[in-house]
Amino acid sequence: MRTNGRFGQPISDVEISDDRWAKKHMRSVEQSLGHARYFDQVWESWGDAYANCCNLQKLSDVNHLWLELVMIQLALTSKVHRDSSIAIPETDKNSRLIGICRHFGAEIYRTGPRGLDYLDVAQFKAAGITVETIEYANYYPYRATQNGDTVPVSVLENLAYMGTRAPEILRHSYLKVKV
Repeated sequence: MRTNGRFGQPISDVEISDDRWAKKHMRSVEQSLGHARYFDQVWESWGDAYANCCNLQKLSDVNHLWLELVMIQLALTSKVHRDSSIAIPETDKNSRLIGICRHFGAEIYRTGPRGLDYLDVAQFKAAGITVETIEYANYYPYRATQNGDTVPVSVLENLAYMGTRAPEILRHSYLKVKV
């Protein structure tokens, strides 16, 4: 990434300096997930995505490419919108997210567990928006630590290990956050 003198820039402005990262990441994913049961079902499209990333100049375009691909593989039909195309006057992160939810009439905001570290859930509740977070314990324990606890995983890992079962498992893994 080109970062020199660009601290704090919007993600939509972050430029990719070269394509070495895509090739390195592709090799890492293949090495770590290549043995997974359903890896062959997803690898061809992932390889195509990595190849396409090499032609992209902006990090947001890479994010969008992968988001679209993963949504297809999870059988999600929601439409993706770039927040930069939505006129939301709020600048603080919680108000902006609430504004985006309101713009689309969303009554539920879903986030990962780490999102709760910076999210003001009470502010969402006051706006009439329920916050839900993924509960990793609901995943099938195909990967466990030595003491038997399941570990947080990436969506790529879910797809490689669970194949077409991944969407169903993910749909049942969200819990309402208590304020």
